[in-house]
Amino acid sequence: MRGAFNLTVVHHPFSCHDHPDAFPGFDAALNVGYGGDQYGNPRSRGITCLKHHWMWMMRASWTMFPDADALFFTEEDYEYAPSVFGVLAAGLGRLEGDQFGVV
Repeated sequence: MRGAFNLTVVHHPFSCHDHPDAFPGFDAALNVGYGGDQYGNPRSRGITCLKHHWMWMMRASWTMFPDADALFFTEEDYEYAPSVFGVLAAGLGRLEGDQFGVV
């Protein structure tokens, strides 16, 4: 069953872990000229970094596989049961039409 799926490992080239002193890590310019959100809160470097990370990963994933019918995206710290591929295949086989953006 594992051969039915294409596994690709992608590493984020500008992660905050690898570049802590660059935007949006410990960058003093993160809140310069920023008046805060609707509640007056300043930007959080952790949340800003997370947002940049996820947006980059989603864009990179769909760019790498433009003709994919479906993507199963996970990060490196997840563990799966041995039956995960069979469950995914069964779930995809039960889809009828467009359900939550999945065709």
